Amino acid sequence: MHQDDVERALDRPGQYFFEDGLWEIVVGLWLILTVAIPSFIGGAVGNWAPVVVLLSSLLLRPAVLAAKGRWVYPRTGHVTYPEDEVPRARTSLGLSPATDPFVSPVPSGRAALVRGLVSGTSAAILAGISVGASRRPGPWDAGGQLAIGIVLGGCLLAAAVRWKQRRWIVLAPTLALLALLVALSGLSRGRALACHSAGIAGALVVSGTVAFVTYRRRTQAPETEPDGR
Repeated sequence: MHQDDVERALDRPGQYFFEDGLWEIVVGLWLILTVAIPSFIGGAVGNWAPVVVLLSSLLLRPAVLAAKGRWVYPRTGHVTYPEDEVPRARTSLGLSPATDPFVSPVPSGRAALVRGLVSGTSAAILAGISVGASRRPGPWDAGGQLAIGIVLGGCLLAAAVRWKQRRWIVLAPTLALLALLVALSGLSRGRALACHSAGIAGALVVSGTVAFVTYRRRTQAPETEPDGR
């Protein structure tokens, strides 16, 4: 078997994980509940938001898997990979579409080093350009909002290429454009963060819902005999 065929086979679990759109729906709803709404409310609720975000993020992966168990696996079946055969990558809180949320093996050696350096350098350059271009640089001011959108869009575009999710090619520039609109809006820090996170969440939910409906339509439930077998 050619090396390219091996790499495609290793990436396939991640591709299947994202195909149904449930990851986007869950993360979008999580952003609305833990970032957008607390930012709109402000006060003590907003102050506790970072703690809520951190703790609730631990539930993201279980929530996605529970949704798959309810609406996807009964139609498609489910394969569990043995833990002792290949080292598995563990998600960093399930937050980034560029990290493996499921079972994709960890790249080793030079490939892992190059991939990490390219990803980190690209994110740092994009963030630096975005913040530096703003007249009000800061983590939640115009430059910070623009940096968030561009970095998220870049990560999503890279993930789209790796895991063959064509809808993300449209979603990636949408996130960058949304960040630009928020940066130019002149909103205060709290309102800007609230609007930006709500916009990201809405884009994710819409993208995920379209993918989920399409997936359900093309994936027929298995037929059973009258006795249920």
